[in-house]
Amino acid sequence: MRPSMSYRKCMSIIRNMPKTHGKMDLNLLVALDALLRERSVTRAALRVGLTQPSMSRALGRLRAMLGDALFVRSGRGLVPTPRALALQPELGGALERLAIVVGEQRSFDPASAERTFHVSTADYGMAILAPFVTASLFGQGPRVRLVLHAQSANDDEALLEGRLDALLVPRRPSTPGCVWTRLLSDEFVCLVRREHPSVGAELSLAQYGSLGHVFVSPTLATAGVADQALARRGLRRRVSVVVPSFLAAPVIAAESDLIATVPSRIAKLFVGRLPVRSIPVPLTLPPVTISMAWHERMRRDPAHAWFRRLLVAELGRGG
Repeated sequence: MRPSMSYRKCMSIIRNMPKTHGKMDLNLLVALDALLRERSVTRAALRVGLTQPSMSRALGRLRAMLGDALFVRSGRGLVPTPRALALQPELGGALERLAIVVGEQRSFDPASAERTFHVSTADYGMAILAPFVTASLFGQGPRVRLVLHAQSANDDEALLEGRLDALLVPRRPSTPGCVWTRLLSDEFVCLVRREHPSVGAELSLAQYGSLGHVFVSPTLATAGVADQALARRGLRRRVSVVVPSFLAAPVIAAESDLIATVPSRIAKLFVGRLPVRSIPVPLTLPPVTISMAWHERMRRDPAHAWFRRLLVAELGRGG
């Protein structure tokens, strides 16, 4: 959980308090929280406004004080020990409560704030965030940083632990305390190359079944919603290429006579940029739905609330 106040302000407040409580230097709590979130001494130092050597010294003091290594190095940065992970769930909340106790103003000014938001989503979410969100995001918050993570089996845990701010997914996470906000619904369309020799302004159902298809399947399964809809009519289509990404399918369609069935927002990204055109799908398919999942404990965080409102506003009108 991130405290609503900036780390520099938290450091300033703590500097004006007694430096120790027993043997605990309260400045070290801020350093530990930053290390747990960033998993990097360099990034943690930037987060709290310290130099890298100062953050390294803080880590050394934390290790001595707690009698644990807390972090070990790996190829990707720092990996927390079980002791460090056990401290994480309560640490952010403790810092936020401390800020409230000392009267910190709960406000967020995106024009001057430095804040990193971590979002996990599939390639569809990454594609639509770029044109429909980033212009507004960085227009309002020029020093805001957005980090997109590929979906993984550990996303629910990362959301619970505060390593992710939000998930953009079609499913409802099972994480306790998770809030579910519907963002958008997107219809499927067909993409074909602009000079396709046998496809005009529309596709008949017979053509849809007979022509070769690029099928998008993140799991590389061989059937999807279009195949299910065709099967209910006693029909089937010819899948020629299976790809894991919606971003690959339009490129293949542009260079072949294959059809790509993709969400309309994906199609809009490529029509005009590639020699492809969009036409209706000749059967009814369930739409792609995307929702934002976030944890209840972030409800009163003003920065997180700003970020949520922006996603809802921009993605909700981006169709």
